Amino acid sequence: MKLIKDLGMIFSTEKSKHKIRHAIVECEICGKESRVQYRYIKQESCRRCSNIKSATKHGYCKEKLFKRYTDMINRCYLPRTTGYSNYGGKGVTVCDEWKNNYESFRSWSLNNGYEDNLELDKDIKCKEMSIYPAVYSPETCTWITKKLNMQEAKGIEVTINGITYPSKTEAQRQTGIDRNTL
Repeated sequence: MKLIKDLGMIFSTEKSKHKIRHAIVECEICGKESRVQYRYIKQESCRRCSNIKSATKHGYCKEKLFKRYTDMINRCYLPRTTGYSNYGGKGVTVCDEWKNNYESFRSWSLNNGYEDNLELDKDIKCKEMSIYPAVYSPETCTWITKKLNMQEAKGIEVTINGITYPSKTEAQRQTGIDRNTL
């Protein structure tokens, strides 16, 4: 959490007998401000955004899909996370529907082709819809193979009948040939 203001030593409640250092902080995920004990400012998110408790309660934390979800959130909103510079640092976000609701993301995933061996891609559809910076959402995401994801990320060129396209997405757009055929 980001420190907004150090409140100093204050009573936590009206009935408290001891003063504890408090601060006003901003959650790095949702941006909401709240008052917390100073010792908690090193946490990355507020209670509202702590999906771990909810996921643990429902047993989701053991799912591979939950790990994918938390990785997506962290890449977009936590600067200390590996990969942040390529995602959140470039303006990539997660839609409100998914940002604080794992169950919504989970439901969409299970109804839209999720398998453990596939990767979540936002770039293909964002390019098709000219959305920049990209956003993770039900309208812009799809589950694809690692090979295809790497080709899209690297912008591997595709040549068809002597014409070179910068990626499979562009080749499909220009030729109308199905992605799987390419």
